[in-house]
Amino acid sequence: ERSTAGHSAWRSFGAMLGRGLALCALLLALSQPYVETTQPDRSVVFVVDASASLSPERQARAAAWLEEAWEAKDSVPASILISGEQVALTEGLDEALDLLSRTGEPRAGSDLRSLVELGLAALPPARHQEIVLLSDGASTHGDIEAVLRVASARDLPVHTAPLGPSQLRAGAGKLELEQDRL
Repeated sequence: ERSTAGHSAWRSFGAMLGRGLALCALLLALSQPYVETTQPDRSVVFVVDASASLSPERQARAAAWLEEAWEAKDSVPASILISGEQVALTEGLDEALDLLSRTGEPRAGSDLRSLVELGLAALPPARHQEIVLLSDGASTHGDIEAVLRVASARDLPVHTAPLGPSQLRAGAGKLELEQDRL
């Protein structure tokens, strides 16, 4: 019964309201609305190698560097990945400085490749992402060149903040010639 003749006024008003809502839903579906979310322009992960080769003066230098960078970061999303006695990801400076003071055991060595890989995985979403590596350069495990090639392919800059040469030194204990002098 399409005719509204003989029906109450509320029934014809309800039908008109239902048709109007169906038309609005159809127009909304055809317009394909979307929700726009804003992402920060930049995010950074500070990767700190706090292995046993890091002397106390270099730990102090790394702590000062982190404090200065943390104050200058403004509203940039940042996190700190520290590898000391344990590998930990933190978003607070106080916890990071506490973890930095606890270095790892000398037998554990340091694996810069795994640290940078974890830093790549822990990057907060942003249009421009960066990794800052604080290390003394002493790496006993892994090949860091492979992960740097991956970062380069993803257009992710890896900045290094050298903390100076390693505290551990190696030397030759005994030298024996295997051939004669000629």
